[in-house]
Amino acid sequence: MIKRMLACVLLIQTAPVMGACVVPTEVQLHEVWNAFRADAKQGVPAKMEHYFQFPLMFIPPFEYQKPPMVSRTTFRKNYAEIFFKSTHGEDLDIHRRLLKTTGNEVSSAIHFETKACRLKVAVELSDYRFDFHQQRGWIITAVRYADDYYVMKSFKSDR
Repeated sequence: MIKRMLACVLLIQTAPVMGACVVPTEVQLHEVWNAFRADAKQGVPAKMEHYFQFPLMFIPPFEYQKPPMVSRTTFRKNYAEIFFKSTHGEDLDIHRRLLKTTGNEVSSAIHFETKACRLKVAVELSDYRFDFHQQRGWIITAVRYADDYYVMKSFKSDR
């Protein structure tokens, strides 16, 4: 009995202290979106990777296609081919569409579950799917890769 009580006390003392639940806002999302857009236009992979959660999913244009997943290592190695130009030197549609954004794009609604302290569903903004992490804030979990999907599939994704 004493051992059980001691174990409970020890467990309570070593358990992490949960902070207050941060409720995400649309203003925060647009701040991250505009910072992402500015950094993406510069094309520096080291600046970009902190916006993403890895493995990063690429959403294909058709539901029957399996979405490729890209690790941080593959992202670093193939960043230019994924987001700027194909291996044949063609400008990628994903980059052209990002350059056309204004920063005032409308996102899907933010549905937040305060009891669980997380989003109910991911938030869509332009070609990007965002999630909200309590420690990291807004983060991109997936990229919609329509016209360039077959170019994307031509280099080796992780899955």
